[in-house]
Amino acid sequence: MAKKKKALQSRRITQPGPSWTEAKLVTIRRHRIEGTLSFGVSTISRQQVLPDYERVWEQTIVEEAYQQAIVELLDQGEVVLRVED
Repeated sequence: MAKKKKALQSRRITQPGPSWTEAKLVTIRRHRIEGTLSFGVSTISRQQVLPDYERVWEQTIVEEAYQQAIVELLDQGEVVLRVED
């Protein structure tokens, strides 16, 4: 089992993902306005990324408008980050 895990780790290192310079930041506001979570989307550079930003690799639950926006951005091939405001 340890050999298999080590092999998987070494494989990940040899196959890095594509580098990115810009990302779409989805800022979710904690308070609902008329029952809906408010959100904004902005474009930021990699240098502007803060530690509390979370990278979104996939969005499987789509119950809120911001989740649908994330799905659309991912479908367009964008790098998506999210943060709660």
